[in-house]
Amino acid sequence: MGVAIGIDLGTTNSVCAVLDGDRPVIITNQEGKRITPSVVGFKKGKRIVGYSAKRQLELHPQLTIHSIKRYLGRRFEDCEADLGLVNYSITPSNTNDCQINIQGQAYTPQELSAFILRDLKQSAEAFLGETVTEAVITVPAYFNDRQRQATKDAGALAGLDVLRVINEPTAAALSYTYSKRGSRNIAVYDFGGGTFDVSILQVDGDLAQVLSTCGDNVLGGNDIDHEIALWIRKKIQSKYNIDLSSDLVASQRIREASERAKIDLSTSQMANINLPFLFVNADGPQNFQEQLSREIFDGLIEPYVNKTIQKCKQAIQEAKLKVTDISEVVLVGGSSRIVAAQSALKDLFPCRLSKGFNPEEVVALGAAIQAASLTGEASKAVTLLDVTAFSLGIEVSGGKFAPLIHKNSTIPIQSSRKVTTSIDNQRVVKIHVLQGEEPLARNNISLGEFELSNIQPAPARSPQIEVLFRLDANGMVQVTAKDLRSGFSEQIIIENTDGLSRSALEEIKNKMDSSQNPEAKNLKQKIETLLVHIDTLMRNKEGEIHKNTQDQVLAFQKKTRTALSKAEDQTLLHQLYDQVHKLHQKLTAQL
Repeated sequence: MGVAIGIDLGTTNSVCAVLDGDRPVIITNQEGKRITPSVVGFKKGKRIVGYSAKRQLELHPQLTIHSIKRYLGRRFEDCEADLGLVNYSITPSNTNDCQINIQGQAYTPQELSAFILRDLKQSAEAFLGETVTEAVITVPAYFNDRQRQATKDAGALAGLDVLRVINEPTAAALSYTYSKRGSRNIAVYDFGGGTFDVSILQVDGDLAQVLSTCGDNVLGGNDIDHEIALWIRKKIQSKYNIDLSSDLVASQRIREASERAKIDLSTSQMANINLPFLFVNADGPQNFQEQLSREIFDGLIEPYVNKTIQKCKQAIQEAKLKVTDISEVVLVGGSSRIVAAQSALKDLFPCRLSKGFNPEEVVALGAAIQAASLTGEASKAVTLLDVTAFSLGIEVSGGKFAPLIHKNSTIPIQSSRKVTTSIDNQRVVKIHVLQGEEPLARNNISLGEFELSNIQPAPARSPQIEVLFRLDANGMVQVTAKDLRSGFSEQIIIENTDGLSRSALEEIKNKMDSSQNPEAKNLKQKIETLLVHIDTLMRNKEGEIHKNTQDQVLAFQKKTRTALSKAEDQTLLHQLYDQVHKLHQKLTAQL
């Protein structure tokens, strides 16, 4: 078994980490950076990820995909309000999911997320000098079952066995608990690029128990950037009487300037917005220069900050605590640096705001700890008790929703309820499984349905049918319906709800792989196989190999894997193959 890594797959940026001994460390990417932009670009028939993709965003906004996490596992009609946040084409697929159209090719959000995950996987392999096949991936606490499954599908497409999908605030709390002992209640305020979550946890020694979680999957730094961009457009409209909303390049430049202003205002009272040659009118090329004060900025974003505070109050209430019971607030996500957000938190909580962690990195560190715990590599045990973010139940008469497992229930959990027939001699009962908080079934998310047949004929309301829900630590739901008179039962296991089928996953994975030159792909596979053989030799014969030789081989492997992740040229690949093959032969002969 190789090393398992932790991945924070973010809306704006992504981070991966690994447990090194008893210390979680950030894995730097192939540019030596600790954070990788969650951006995928298409350039001259090639696919690029991270900083290189972000650099082309301004000039090629239609060929550069960002914020894809907002569309993971969501129906097209649920995303229409968010379409104005991006410049690329999003349309409904034949299953009414979101699909992204690039140069005549349709991509799923899972596929585009997989490109980011695959890049992180390759960076980890270069960093660690060995193959990586297992990971824990974090998601917003308020991601529903469909969105969680889409994240798992993306991991599978990237060649990763996803050991667990865990909540981002819970991962942050795990990192906090791992480094700090004692007994306290903490609030994790996770304000990211595209989502917001708050979780209330009780920490006692090496035990971290989630008491409640609340959030909003479409509230984040992207929305704040959008507000600044609208302010800039209004200034341009007022001064030049021109609407730039249809100019994609100008719109992207405005969006990037908005993000820079937001970041600047976290440390300064004034942000300078300077956009030279933004557009051309009858008077020629025009520059845009303006100053945005923190006071105006705070007014623009007040509704968003207030919404996060309302979620905090809800989470405290659902945890059955008071604000004075909270000992510390852990800040997570880049948007948690916003001064107005921190001021609002200080007004709500009398305790201190914890700034001992990098808010962009703490989630990945927690995911790495969980990955090591699941594979038995963690030297310090930390027990994590999470909760379900949504209620789970069934549809009953009158189209009502009857929860069996309530929101904020500690998982794993099971719960049952008895139902009956509505007409005489009814032989079949349909069980409709739902997720949500609304009293009417139609307003919640349908997870699936199945039928219990062969019910013994009897007058209406006589048969006793037990419906049993089981929810495990992985978030997998199993529902069983049993006729208590006959003992006959049926069940449904909801682990791939609205996710991609196995055949669909294979089809997309093959499509992703086929974009690579077949000979280059074959050479890469041969080189990777030899590197894995060398890994095995080094482990099995560790006591027989001189320390200097070990260090030289490990350095060579790391350098080779870095080159391999970037190489497409067949001449270079042949050279790499020859070098690895010679080393493999030499080690085999010596050992």
